[in-house]
Amino acid sequence: MDKPVTSRLPESGAMLAREAAVYLQGWFDSYRNEFLSITLRAKSRFEKREWKKVLDDAADRIGLYHQHLNIIEPWIRAVLAERAHDYFLWNQIKGEYVKAYFDQYHADIALIFFYSVMRRLFVETGDSIEYSDDEIQRCVKAQVEQDPNRPVRIYPADSPADVTPGLIYRIVGDFDFRASFKDLRKDAALAAAMLRPELEKVLASRRIDRIEFLKSPFFRNKAAYLFGRVVSGGIITPLVLVLLNTADGIVMDSALTEESDLHNVFSSARSNFHTDTVGYREVVDFVESIAPTRPKAFIYTSIGFIHPGKLYLVHELRNHIARTGEKFEVAEGVPGTVMVVFALPTFHYVFKVIRDISRKETFRGARHVVEQYWRVHRMDRVGRMLDIMTFHNLRFLRSDFDGDLLAELLREAPSNVRVEGDHIVFRYLYAARQLTPLDVYLMDEKVPREAKVTAAVDYGYAIKDLAAAGTFVGDYMPKNFGVNRLGRVLLYDYDDLDDLVRWNFRNLPEPPWWAETLPYDDWLSKGERDVFPEHDFRVFTVPAREADSFLNCHSDLLDPDYWNSVRNELLSGIVPDFYPYPQNKRLRTRPPGGE
Repeated sequence: MDKPVTSRLPESGAMLAREAAVYLQGWFDSYRNEFLSITLRAKSRFEKREWKKVLDDAADRIGLYHQHLNIIEPWIRAVLAERAHDYFLWNQIKGEYVKAYFDQYHADIALIFFYSVMRRLFVETGDSIEYSDDEIQRCVKAQVEQDPNRPVRIYPADSPADVTPGLIYRIVGDFDFRASFKDLRKDAALAAAMLRPELEKVLASRRIDRIEFLKSPFFRNKAAYLFGRVVSGGIITPLVLVLLNTADGIVMDSALTEESDLHNVFSSARSNFHTDTVGYREVVDFVESIAPTRPKAFIYTSIGFIHPGKLYLVHELRNHIARTGEKFEVAEGVPGTVMVVFALPTFHYVFKVIRDISRKETFRGARHVVEQYWRVHRMDRVGRMLDIMTFHNLRFLRSDFDGDLLAELLREAPSNVRVEGDHIVFRYLYAARQLTPLDVYLMDEKVPREAKVTAAVDYGYAIKDLAAAGTFVGDYMPKNFGVNRLGRVLLYDYDDLDDLVRWNFRNLPEPPWWAETLPYDDWLSKGERDVFPEHDFRVFTVPAREADSFLNCHSDLLDPDYWNSVRNELLSGIVPDFYPYPQNKRLRTRPPGGE
């Protein structure tokens, strides 16, 4: 952001800078207070089983940041007038603004908010207003000394044998839930019986130094997660207890100790957690210690800190390019008709730019794509849709791009991609976790047959989970789904998403006598929102070798009665259950399901 400064701001300009800074401070403080208010009432929502309000709060909290920017933007434009894009003035505003946060723990978040406001004002100029680590470290006398155990409770233990029902009972009791448990002593015994052999396997004969739990539960959807860790020298083992509040009282549903379990718990395909974030740096460090494969960028977003997460992703991306010398290239899979998709060979995100013109018949313009991505960002993704990060005026070196990719970007998306000397600037750029397209995965000779069958079956469960959450995908082709590194199938194409309750699912009628030899499409009378699953969902097809396995589990997807039953549940207001861990990790036997 900083440009050379050689003159002093006139007194009238200094007053303007102070006025703008005070205004921005007020709105940042308002944002932070509302964020904390929504977040901290999650415990009460869980205790009262207010599931619809839980979903509303999740969407409202994500929208909060943009709501405040939407209020700030017209005021700041009017006040700064012709100086709205004056770098010197903005440096003065920043200097006044950060004074209020020099001794505040959250100074870095306040500074990021300032940059977000500035970005809003400079979007139209195309200037790349980027966050800077140096700015954060310098302005945030930010690193206020904190007791590293501030958000943590410590429990003594010497060996896995010390993880007793009594200890589990005590740990859960310390969270002081104001709702009755169905039978916490029984649940604690079940959890201890599951945990002890798993910890013995991990630790062998090593001594346990201590067990630690974050003081605040993490709430999402209908569950509360108690995040803990077992510390043994340099070895840290996750210890996560999952609670559900049923009609009969709170029950412990699972006890998790494997990092692979946390991969699905901390997934960008799920909604963000609500937890006490007053000591967010320590919380992030704690989560990072038990889920070390999760990027810091994602851990920040998983607790609702979207913009700090974006900041970390950009830094991680640039460091990766500098370290590896890799170039962006066209992503694998069928080329998108709406997006140009590209990636680095060994980076864990892909990047997307909206094409100026699409050959897709149902394409409704770039604005519709932007709205769909925002919709997915705010909705309950139930572990089946990737979240999307949006960047404005992001700048890279021209040498970071493969020549063919760069030619395609400039040809297909000139309104979003431009060349500035040695740099490429993206007006709008989207980032998402990298997946292997399902169609590519099922045709890859290097993928074992068993893994392909598993993916084909999980493809059906993905369709059902999305339906249960009220999402009608529209285009169910396998090329619109991907497989993550743990073999889970996720949707990543959102062009045709709609509310499932808006669609009518009908039985396929018998053809009239004169059309018995004609294709259905030649005679079938169909309303705009009519769906004939037996006919329209032929796109559920998977390669022949996996088709039988798919249909053995999911033949009901071709039956309108299945879809209408889901539709009726949605209309009745039922909020379904989704579990981000396998059935065998649940403490009680449950009917088989998709996870």
